[in-house]
Amino acid sequence: MSWQRVADEIETLIAAYIDEGLDAGLLAESALAKAERLWTEAREEDGSVPLEAARTVARLYWFRARAFGAGTPRGRDDLGAAVGIFAMIDEVVPEAVPAELRPLVVQARADPLEAALDLLDEVQSGARPDALDEVVDRLSRLRVDDAGVQAAIDANLSLALRMRAESTGSRDDVDRAVALVRGAVAATDPDDPDRATMLDNLATALGVRFAGHGDPADLDEAVDAGRQAVDTTPAADPAWPSRASNLSGLHRVRFDQFGAATDLDAAIELGERAARHAGSVGPGAALRWSNLGNAIQARYESRRAPTDLDAAVTAAWRAHDLAPTGHRFRSAVLVGLANLLVTRFEHWGSGDDLEGGLRLLHEALAETPEEAPHRSSILTNLGNAYRLRHEMRGDRADLAAALEYGAAALAVTDRTDPALPVRLSNRAMALLTAYEIDRDPALLEDAAAAGRAAVEAVGRRRTARSKLLSNLAVVLAAQAGAVPGAARRERLAEAVQAARQAVAILDENHPDAAIRLVNFAGTVLDAAGPDAPTEALTSYLRAASTTTAPASVRVTAARGAASTAARAGRWDIARYGYREAIALLGPLTTRAIDRPGQEAMLRRFPGLGTDAAAADLHEDEPQAAVQTLERGRNVLWSQALEGQAAQGLLGVRPELARRLAEVAEALS
Repeated sequence: MSWQRVADEIETLIAAYIDEGLDAGLLAESALAKAERLWTEAREEDGSVPLEAARTVARLYWFRARAFGAGTPRGRDDLGAAVGIFAMIDEVVPEAVPAELRPLVVQARADPLEAALDLLDEVQSGARPDALDEVVDRLSRLRVDDAGVQAAIDANLSLALRMRAESTGSRDDVDRAVALVRGAVAATDPDDPDRATMLDNLATALGVRFAGHGDPADLDEAVDAGRQAVDTTPAADPAWPSRASNLSGLHRVRFDQFGAATDLDAAIELGERAARHAGSVGPGAALRWSNLGNAIQARYESRRAPTDLDAAVTAAWRAHDLAPTGHRFRSAVLVGLANLLVTRFEHWGSGDDLEGGLRLLHEALAETPEEAPHRSSILTNLGNAYRLRHEMRGDRADLAAALEYGAAALAVTDRTDPALPVRLSNRAMALLTAYEIDRDPALLEDAAAAGRAAVEAVGRRRTARSKLLSNLAVVLAAQAGAVPGAARRERLAEAVQAARQAVAILDENHPDAAIRLVNFAGTVLDAAGPDAPTEALTSYLRAASTTTAPASVRVTAARGAASTAARAGRWDIARYGYREAIALLGPLTTRAIDRPGQEAMLRRFPGLGTDAAAADLHEDEPQAAVQTLERGRNVLWSQALEGQAAQGLLGVRPELARRLAEVAEALS
């Protein structure tokens, strides 16, 4: 027997502990590897394991438990494994069970399903996170004649497998989890009270598989199953908040992928109800508030209302405060809050938000096991945050960190992972930033290769494809500036084509359409073809008039139109563009952000007022030039004066002050 030698090695370790008290070999990780190897090699075609091999493995766990101490976490885990195997042995050869373990084996055999479910509860609560493999093993061995009970067993086994897949990224585990819970749902009567639980588990398992492998059919099926679970759960049921929040998250993911407004509305509505539900308590409440924050952020990205971004951050902070230290949800909560803070920094420029985001991401990374699949997402976010800080401060160490974390994320990203395209594109942009400092053409070559790979990998996700094409165009245009002659023309032509495709993919009112138009305009100007000024000017003007776009993008577009028109001698359009840019400074410095944020926004557009006044003077309009300068200068002064007036009104007529503040925000 090929496994006998391994069994003898294990028995030697046990004898050394019994006879001489030597436990080093017994407690080593290699001993567990021997046990796994013995069990695998001894397993017969029908799945059974010979008694001698099973007894040796059980004895290994038993004596390890004694060596660790039965009261320690490792000791409890090993004792549980020993009892589980001896319970199987007891069915065939009762006398092979040590007398010391007889009471525990009898108890385990009395109701093995209840014992397995109790252990699963301990895993979910965080009391015994290392017992997940044992739960899977116990539930995998349970087979009963009652179809309803077997469906319940399979549903719980699916839950355990899905949890393990979330930790390890195992495709086999998540595929098995989906198949089991699908079968459990099919075997359950429509009016069975457990059916909603099984549907919720199916939705979650499919969501996990989509997150890892990106099949849109999985996401659609997950939303459908989640909706059935919520609709068949009474609102007063304690499980309703969790199921509603799960469905909210699935709708948000589908909105992120395909952009349907109905998904976004459903995500917000369900997320609000789930987070604020009277039954939303305990550690799960943290995840529900975090999901709500993510949903509100998606609405912000779509509609650009500053109050949405602040509301998302507030929800995420509440999740942070509710998440217990060490709980398996905490890492996800930390990452959600960190990403919101970094997003708010990108839009409103507060360095405190960026520093807070970096701190939280490092905390999440420290709490995440090396083998956890979501670790790559944390690494990606760290890389992006460090690149942003480099752009703000110019510190080379930040750029080095951005490249390091981005490369580490890519190294552990599966080729089928839906996140792969974005991570490749992030890598391309970080390399472009490095090139702008070092001027090493090899960096541009690597950036272009990563950008092309990102576009190739993104598939049919339209919004994501548009962004990656636009990023690729920026890289290729930069590369064109570093090569001569025909190569330069070839790169510019490819850049223009990518930028043009990026614009064409999106509807004209899409919030991202304006930034794609701005990038396209810049790319065609780089190409300097005969129609470049006209195409660029048209694109800039379209972008400036896109009301769904962020104010900062519209100001950039209006200024780009003005500058392009001025270079072409079209001063009437130049003056129009500058006036539009200055008019947009009010919405840019909305009252919903603080004074430092407003000032940071204005610093992005230095010299705008003087350029606009120069255009007026070029057309011999000195009075208009003075008025233009005054309009630019008064942007913050007028808001400060209005703020002082509002404070005075607040002390006299607070309700009227509140209503005026709402009107001012709506107008801005």
